[in-house]
Amino acid sequence: MNKFLTLFLLSVTGFLPTYGQSVSGTIQDASSSQGIANATVQFSKDSTSLPLITVSSSKGYFIFNNVPDGNYTLTITSVGYKD
Repeated sequence: MNKFLTLFLLSVTGFLPTYGQSVSGTIQDASSSQGIANATVQFSKDSTSLPLITVSSSKGYFIFNNVPDGNYTLTITSVGYKD
């Protein structure tokens, strides 16, 4: 059985107007609303720059600090969950 995850972004915008913004959120199982621990969270600007990568906490929380200006793609992966 495939599980889905739900992402709640606490403070993010599609366009980050100034350098030094933070992006944070909580990743939860869609059916149980439990936080998903150790999910890989990747924040990518474009194909030529290195992505920002972190792992969610035991309660599913993640944060990226000092994010430069730009438009980003957020990708979350976790064992046992599908896209």
